[in-house]
Amino acid sequence: MNERSLLAKQDTVSIMRQLKASAKLCFDVDHLFQTAFEVLKPFTRRQDIAGKQACYYKTLKEHAKKMDMEKIALKDRERMLSEMEFLSVNQLVIECAAVYDKDKLWLCHGHQNGAHISKVNCEESIMYRLNIELESRVMCMHALDDDTMLLGTLSHFVHSYSTKSRRLLWEIRLNDSVLSLASHEEDGIRQVYAGLADGTVAVIENIEGQSPKPETFYIMIGSNPVTCLRLVERRLWCGLEIE
Repeated sequence: MNERSLLAKQDTVSIMRQLKASAKLCFDVDHLFQTAFEVLKPFTRRQDIAGKQACYYKTLKEHAKKMDMEKIALKDRERMLSEMEFLSVNQLVIECAAVYDKDKLWLCHGHQNGAHISKVNCEESIMYRLNIELESRVMCMHALDDDTMLLGTLSHFVHSYSTKSRRLLWEIRLNDSVLSLASHEEDGIRQVYAGLADGTVAVIENIEGQSPKPETFYIMIGSNPVTCLRLVERRLWCGLEIE
């Protein structure tokens, strides 16, 4: 009797109001009986209604639990970032490193508001600072190949540098702090994966050529920070920080 008006509602409150209004204005007894015993075959039983109510109640409880977990994860993330800021404002620490060309590596050391990059030659046992400084903490590094190094920062950026010329090749700003990096190449096409503090993985494409223009889309993994990425064959494993 009120099917069209009910289906037109989009939220729970409007539906409940419409049901109450329909019950108050339902004076057509003949139409009501016709709908109940002729149109509806069979008429809905009490146990069916109770089962649907229980299912809906379970869905609401699961949704509320998920919302609570997301709130807790958000508080933990804010606490983690504040602790990181407190511990590293006035002291230089080694943040991360990545190996390229078998026996060479880039090493990042810095503090909350900046970072320096050094090169280590393991074969010759020498280390020297490069003329590369960033105005943000570097959270992770990844060697895309022997001439390309990726840096993920607390300020939401992924920077791509040439290990030979030391010049910036490209950079892109993402939705949150970059905590982990990985890459995949197939048929000459490369993709970069960035694990973010908001629980998503950013997929960066279109990074080839002399003047690349990176493009990004996001995959939701969870509500906790994605702190580790590992590509095994064709599967990308994601590690999340859970307390």
